[in-house]
Amino acid sequence: MTSFDHSTLYREAELIFNNFKTSNDQLNETYLAAEMVNGLFRDIIFEELVYPDPEPWQEASVLISFGAYQSWIMSYINACAGLSDISKMILRRAIEFACYLSKIKTNNERAQLWFKKSKDLKNRKQFSNIFTVPNKYFTEKYSHLRPLLVVHDRASEIAVHANFATLISKFQRDDSNQIVTLSIQDSNYTDMISIGMVLVAGYKLIETLIIVLKDEFENPDDVNEKFETLKEMIRRARLSIAELDYRGNIPSQILSDINTESNMDLKEQFEALKIRYQSEV
Repeated sequence: MTSFDHSTLYREAELIFNNFKTSNDQLNETYLAAEMVNGLFRDIIFEELVYPDPEPWQEASVLISFGAYQSWIMSYINACAGLSDISKMILRRAIEFACYLSKIKTNNERAQLWFKKSKDLKNRKQFSNIFTVPNKYFTEKYSHLRPLLVVHDRASEIAVHANFATLISKFQRDDSNQIVTLSIQDSNYTDMISIGMVLVAGYKLIETLIIVLKDEFENPDDVNEKFETLKEMIRRARLSIAELDYRGNIPSQILSDINTESNMDLKEQFEALKIRYQSEV
């Protein structure tokens, strides 16, 4: 390693904005779809979930939905800004919120446990016995979470813990593939795969909110109509990313997968994840 460029905190913060702008200027369809995810999150949380006198599970559901929303926003911003490791770490938290939401619906006792998780060791143990991600979500009841559980597992390995893989995106190499320096931001900040993954995860998080809370919405038909619009925007965004990734020559199978959403289910990866955790019991 031959050098390490000294920088200031101000410059690093400035780079986050500049990288975000450059990424989204290049991936316009992705940005539009991401803004639709953002808007639909806000519609659901601030307009559809209206509780004058909420039960504990309803209050928890609003807060948990907001937690998923806030985490997803920060994940998307960081992915576009060239901080894919931080992005995945925050996305993992967004997915955990979605999992907790699926456990809490109509259950005041579980909602109270979520509120009081950190109160003492007994609550923490009880919480873990019910809410631990991913192994408490392998049943058919939580099938809507399967793609998100796979993403959660990937993030756990490459972004959350102090593993070597966490730093790989920070290596800058010369023509002979030797590491010449380390960068705070990713060496390739326009990481289309990471940005696309976060976008699709946002789509799946919205889908989870709709599946779990649809009976609570003030205007369910409006939400479903907006979700159908989002579905088409996600398809177009994924196509535009694939166009760039394959230089305009998208393989027919990839094209079919995008148009049918067949590769969003991550079935094989989920089954492997499930087997791995069950074998550890």
